[in-house]
Amino acid sequence: MSFVVHGIDCSVTTIGGRYLNATAQGTFCVVDLTVHNIGDEAQRFSGDDSTLYNAQGQEYSADVGAALYLEDAQSFYEQINPGNALDAKIVFDVPSGMIPTSIELHDSPFSTGVSVELR
Repeated sequence: MSFVVHGIDCSVTTIGGRYLNATAQGTFCVVDLTVHNIGDEAQRFSGDDSTLYNAQGQEYSADVGAALYLEDAQSFYEQINPGNALDAKIVFDVPSGMIPTSIELHDSPFSTGVSVELR
């Protein structure tokens, strides 16, 4: 897999519609990315395997429950065939004012992953 991070928005406090939604404990950081399968077989991508970091090295896990309310998240066990790409969004619930510095992305829970700077 190859990953391209297009941006991050840490100004969201509620995701979803009027009746079905999720509210952040702090604020949601929504990472917008493209995942491309550069391998020879189908791979599954799950944003739940990702970790967000701040400058102090604190780790934040993905909020899959909140991502379910995000219409175009596409980050919950999506299968990507060889040569195909998927636009996805990964949601993290972080303390208000936290500034993320990097994200670690994986093509499976067992991969070594890749770290992408967000500055």
